[in-house]
Amino acid sequence: ASELGIAVGHAGVFTTAEDFLKVLTSLINDKYMILNKESIERMLEHDELYALRPYNYSGTRYRNPIPERDEIPIKASDNSIIFSGFTGPIFLIDFERKIIVLVMTNSCHNSSKDRKERYILSQKMIEELYDDVLQNR
Repeated sequence: ASELGIAVGHAGVFTTAEDFLKVLTSLINDKYMILNKESIERMLEHDELYALRPYNYSGTRYRNPIPERDEIPIKASDNSIIFSGFTGPIFLIDFERKIIVLVMTNSCHNSSKDRKERYILSQKMIEELYDDVLQNR
């Protein structure tokens, strides 16, 4: 989409890949800080009441202790977050390795696949891209 100059949205947020990557980079690199540290820490807080669905306050998820429900690629560090991107961009941040995988997509439109199939597809994209980054570092 960015090559065509199209902004891809998620839940009312529309941005380009370049701008979204700036925001994600600011979460792991103080040099590119957009938000203050307090805001970032608050976004990444996790409510222990939701241990079976490990969401934090920014809507991303941590590694799930139940392997069948874990959305983070197995090779990613435990200090990672993921956002599924069902209606917009998919991203994974591995804070330990300082890896960001961002896929600008909207998997719920123009698809003959059902919700579960689209979700599995987005997870597969992230895992394959993450593996590729690890192999080419």
